[in-house]
Amino acid sequence: MSVSKVSAGILQGMLFYGRLVGLVFFKYRNKKDGSLEESEEVFFLDGPLFKWLKTILRLLCFCCYIYLYAAYATHLEIYSSKYLHCLRLMVSVSCFLGVLRLQIFKEKEVIQLVNRFIKLFRKVRALSQKKSYGFGGERELILILLLFGSNFEEFFLLFGFIINPANKLAWICDIYIYMICNTILSINVLWYLGLGVFYSELNEYIHAPQMNEEVSLSIFRDISHIVSSFQSIFNCQLGLSLFQKLLHVIIVTYKLILDLQFIEIWLYLEVVKVMLDFLLLCLAVQGAVNQFRNVRRNIPDIYFSSQLQDPKRTMDILVTHLNLYDLRVRVLGCFDISNGLFLQKASAVVMYLLLVLQCVMELKSIL
Repeated sequence: MSVSKVSAGILQGMLFYGRLVGLVFFKYRNKKDGSLEESEEVFFLDGPLFKWLKTILRLLCFCCYIYLYAAYATHLEIYSSKYLHCLRLMVSVSCFLGVLRLQIFKEKEVIQLVNRFIKLFRKVRALSQKKSYGFGGERELILILLLFGSNFEEFFLLFGFIINPANKLAWICDIYIYMICNTILSINVLWYLGLGVFYSELNEYIHAPQMNEEVSLSIFRDISHIVSSFQSIFNCQLGLSLFQKLLHVIIVTYKLILDLQFIEIWLYLEVVKVMLDFLLLCLAVQGAVNQFRNVRRNIPDIYFSSQLQDPKRTMDILVTHLNLYDLRVRVLGCFDISNGLFLQKASAVVMYLLLVLQCVMELKSIL
């Protein structure tokens, strides 16, 4: 079995898991022989009964989460800790409501967007006469496995009430809301992984002898509109999700100071998990940006060597279009997601942890 087929199988398993726990509101449809008609939708919505049943159960869990977490935060005696937990509650509520808005009011738009991308992806493969099936190569498989492992960790947290049965309801509600908020980050990682694979295969097509310049220009326009639509829907939610993870790191490390402990391994593992999620996002985005730049860099040579009557005019149109629709992931208009950003944030987190450890050691020596 090829690497790309393994990746595709894992993605289908993750999609099934998302539907099972109510995090994903669409499912995959394919024929038994593996072929897919052009008019057939790849993804389609759940039935209305199943959809509203999941929504009601999710709202009940959400209400319990607000009540229990607010009661916990208001009874804290340290004002700084109370402030941090109240801020985390507000951000979690905003993330949850944003996901709920996507699943109720934006569901058809999201489905149409995904189907447009899948059909365009298959169109490029058909034009390049590539007969392989699957998703990406070894790099994509490694990132998908890491993402699967990061999400699978939530299974152990979800069943943590076995260890602490006294807070069973509070534990389940908190972890479930955390999983819903984390869904946005996972969707973005998978989206930009797919976008990187798409640009990679598009780069192969424009180097192929059967490449058609007008068809290529049409593909570039279509994928630019798809990417712009996706970012307009998900970028705000991605910013909230990243902010929630930042608060999670601050609260976890602040607990080290309050407890005067610096050998609590599970707290460090929580920080490592947050940084792993952010690393996966940065690697997926950077891979897609690099493939996009490879395509843009190769365009002039290919078009000047083609048989077009006016290659300069066609190339100017395409390069101008690619410059106007440059692939950038700017979260809330503040910063671009990239590998350089991860290195900055990782170094900042390491310095912050060292500062926390030093603070704990000083307090223990004084007390």
